[in-house]
Amino acid sequence: MFTRTKMDVATKRGEGVYGIRKIAPAEVDEAIKLSEYSFKYKLEGEQRVTRAKFMEDHVVLGAFWDGEMVAKTHIIPLSVSIDHQKYSMGGIASIATYPEHRRQGLVNRLLGMALQQMRQEGQVLSYLHPFDIGFYRRYGYELISNLKKTTVQAQDLSSYPGVSGRVSRHEAGGAIDQADEVYAAWSGQYNGMLRRTEKWWREAVYGEDILALYRSEQGIPRGYLFYSIKDETLEVTEYVYLDEESRRGLWNFIANHDSMVEKVDITSPDLEQMSFLWRNPYVKTEIIPDFMGRVVLVKEFLELYFRHASAELSLALYVQDELAGWNTGLYRIRAGGVEFDPGARAEGLSMDIGTFTALFMGSQRAEFLYEAGRITGDRGQLTGLSAALSPKQCAFMDYF
Repeated sequence: MFTRTKMDVATKRGEGVYGIRKIAPAEVDEAIKLSEYSFKYKLEGEQRVTRAKFMEDHVVLGAFWDGEMVAKTHIIPLSVSIDHQKYSMGGIASIATYPEHRRQGLVNRLLGMALQQMRQEGQVLSYLHPFDIGFYRRYGYELISNLKKTTVQAQDLSSYPGVSGRVSRHEAGGAIDQADEVYAAWSGQYNGMLRRTEKWWREAVYGEDILALYRSEQGIPRGYLFYSIKDETLEVTEYVYLDEESRRGLWNFIANHDSMVEKVDITSPDLEQMSFLWRNPYVKTEIIPDFMGRVVLVKEFLELYFRHASAELSLALYVQDELAGWNTGLYRIRAGGVEFDPGARAEGLSMDIGTFTALFMGSQRAEFLYEAGRITGDRGQLTGLSAALSPKQCAFMDYF
């Protein structure tokens, strides 16, 4: 259990000791070099300056050996929405270690300290993109979202007649305010979606992709695509629409590339069903497990989640969190608030922190988790718990 409140130096190697702490602004270039080596890329000139600027609001925890940064992880301050309520979130990114310092327990210590840091910052949730799902489950993270990748061959790109709106193309950060307006409305149908800032749009969403913005006949933004064309493939990384007209208008824009590409790859949340409406729905479809999450502060999470609870609500949940021991205990949830008893025995329904996260984020249903043995205890409370949960499924379309 990680209960320290200060960065320490407990990881030993040979006769020396690894020092683990927040890095200083002057050490940002060292962190970039470590990422370059670990993730096999190279940043030059303006790209390097841009990356350093993007990292300005990150908390970077570094492990040092003889004054050299040998491992690190980033905590990115972000926020997501659950039922239109803002939840602060710490995004764990760029976990990297030089090969000669691997298998020394450094990632274990960095993640433990990251949890402490997020607790101190009041970040209720944490997300990460896993290289190994089983590895991060050991730290209380659980799968919260899948992506669907659909491949359409060029010969199946038929158009819809009678679409009255228009599509305009934008590059280099153009029309961000209009795309954000559409995204904010569209993302509300899911839980867990990122609340994007202008900085995030410019530095993390746009990249080198092209924005295709659909406006209705009245000139109102109603949908957009982010896409690129490479190696005879049109790659759509976001297909966002607010109504059937905008879906058709964006599809027609894609279909007009039929002489330029051999296929179209579309990435979407796994609930997306528009392929049913295509002339030929017989397409290759992959479901890809994507982001993981964990609740960092259970009591604060529950207080936000049940802020408008019905007067009849009465639940008892016991949560076990091996790494963030401040979460372990019994939570009694009523309309008047959430009571936490860290010393109480299990009562009502019991689950570990990963199961709790998957359940309350909407990536798995209570009945399934109970039948699988991930939730145990009073089955009579299961119906009440299910009724109290948001019906929305979790989705996440960003990357860090």
